[in-house]
Amino acid sequence: MHISFQSITGQELQNFCNDVKAVLSIAVVEQFGIPSFPTRRSSDLATVYNIYANGEKAGGVALRINDVTHRNSMDLFYLYPEFHGRGLGYHAWKMIEGMYPETEVWELVTP
Repeated sequence: MHISFQSITGQELQNFCNDVKAVLSIAVVEQFGIPSFPTRRSSDLATVYNIYANGEKAGGVALRINDVTHRNSMDLFYLYPEFHGRGLGYHAWKMIEGMYPETEVWELVTP
């Protein structure tokens, strides 16, 4: 399976948030709300990607990358249900680690 990431900007951020709303359970959305993620302009803002499997959009991820402390976080990760159980999450995580090899600590946010 070929996995790729596409950086999200502009109107695509709203589409990302709409996807999150559709994919995450109602209980999670009611408890935590729908996040809004600005494009990355500094180490404190989110870097947001769509995730593709074999060219088909499979989900998304929001990362906070701190270029100073190298303590980064995965604030949100989701896959569409039809992509569950294929090992895509594991491979996507390995790719993320490869994209940010300077990371000393990853913090994972789980609702």
